[in-house]
Amino acid sequence: MLLNLKISETDRLFFIDFASKYQKTNFFIRNGQSRQYCILNKLTEQSIVKKAISIRNEKYMELGVNEFIDEPIFGIFLGVNNEGGNVHQHKDPTVTDYDHVRINFLLSKPEKGGMPIIEEKELSIEEGDSWLNIANLWKHSSTPVVGNKDRVVLSLGALVSITQMKKLGYRNEKDF
Repeated sequence: MLLNLKISETDRLFFIDFASKYQKTNFFIRNGQSRQYCILNKLTEQSIVKKAISIRNEKYMELGVNEFIDEPIFGIFLGVNNEGGNVHQHKDPTVTDYDHVRINFLLSKPEKGGMPIIEEKELSIEEGDSWLNIANLWKHSSTPVVGNKDRVVLSLGALVSITQMKKLGYRNEKDF
């Protein structure tokens, strides 16, 4: 589901720069061909942790979510797909009575490909755009990256009560 949430240009460039500098280090975990991610809120560098948590908290408030808990597995992550990389179709785990919610920002759009797919519908996303994924409920993936420009996504994860998601009208959304 496309969102109207934006990230500042300064923050967008900050995270792209971080990915460019560190994606070949042990900060990033390889998880497929030409695909890696970094769990930002588990880093020891406090300035990036504070920035990531602050953005997550701000964006969830903008979404209307006033109560959530930290998503314990993937947290807030920065995902990078290089040429040929894509996200395979899957759902993510959650805990009882909570949805695994992700607010995603496309920070860097590849020359071609890299588009998110939710419930088999490809979304049309531009740099700086955002989308919602209820990762435990909706099958999600992405198209393969084509070209030399990486796909970089900032993914703000949280566990939100199913009751709250229903009240906000997101739980059964199929109009992506």
